[in-house]
Amino acid sequence: MFDFLHEEDGQGLVEYGIIIGLIALAIVAAGVLLGSKIREVFFKAGEALSSKQ
Repeated sequence: MFDFLHEEDGQGLVEYGIIIGLIALAIVAAGVLLGSKIREVFFKAGEALSSKQ
């Protein structure tokens, strides 16, 4: 009667979804933590390029 409780067909899809979610969360966290440093690197590179002209 409750065979759907023992089926494991969607289990792999859920696991992949959790992994993708965790990776996305790590990317967002890295962007938040490193955003100012990355902005500073690009700003310095832009200043160096504009001063050469």
